[in-house]
Amino acid sequence: MASPLPSDHKATIIDGKAIAQTIRSEIASQVRLLSQNYSKVPGLAVVIVGNRKDSQSYVNMKRKALLKLGLSPLILICQS
Repeated sequence: MASPLPSDHKATIIDGKAIAQTIRSEIASQVRLLSQNYSKVPGLAVVIVGNRKDSQSYVNMKRKALLKLGLSPLILICQS
């Protein structure tokens, strides 16, 4: 059985949405710098094998997130 935490230990509540937004802003800033300095847009390639709707939905969400960050998505679909 786990022992209780000492009374001087307190839980810290974090704001996950705010942290995520900060991380996204930092990534977008770095993408802009890379694009300006090297005249190339970084990106992410995804390979979808088959035609499962849930996989396509997941990849579409990732595509939208990449575009918001200024990244270039490359999606390859291989029918099985």
